[in-house]
This record gives sequence, C-alpha cells and structure tokens, in this order.
Amino acid sequence: KQNKRLEYVQALRQQSQEDLILQEQQDWSEDKVKELSDVSDE
Repeated sequence: KQNKRLEYVQALRQQSQEDLILQEQQDWSEDKVKELSDVSDE
C-alpha cells in the first residue's frame, strides 16, 4: 500500500514539473513575440 502512494506522489510531481516547463515555454514564446513586434515597430 505504501508503495502505491509513493508512485502516486511521484506521478503528481512529474505532472506538475511538466506543467511548469510548459508554462515557461509559453511565457518565453510570448516574450519572443513581444520582442519581435517591438523590433518591427521601429
């Protein structure tokens, strides 16, 4: 039983790790788009 709980916790951690990475990539993309549009404005 203990082992199952551990697996569950690890799965959750893995999931939130992936969510964080996705979030960072999204933020990064938005920053890039802003930079590009700033450049094209000049």
